[in-house]
Amino acid sequence: MHYLAAVLFRRYIARIAIDWVSDGAWNANQAKRVIDAIAHANAEWLYGLA
Repeated sequence: MHYLAAVLFRRYIARIAIDWVSDGAWNANQAKRVIDAIAHANAEWLYGLA
């Protein structure tokens, strides 16, 4: 389940970011920063790292 969730998260967050970059809402650097922030916050919460 964890593997599947990780795969799906990566797949769909990438699709959202690509759409928003193509629409001009973000540039590529902003998209990367937002995705990194979401992923790090999730990992910190899940593994109690914070």
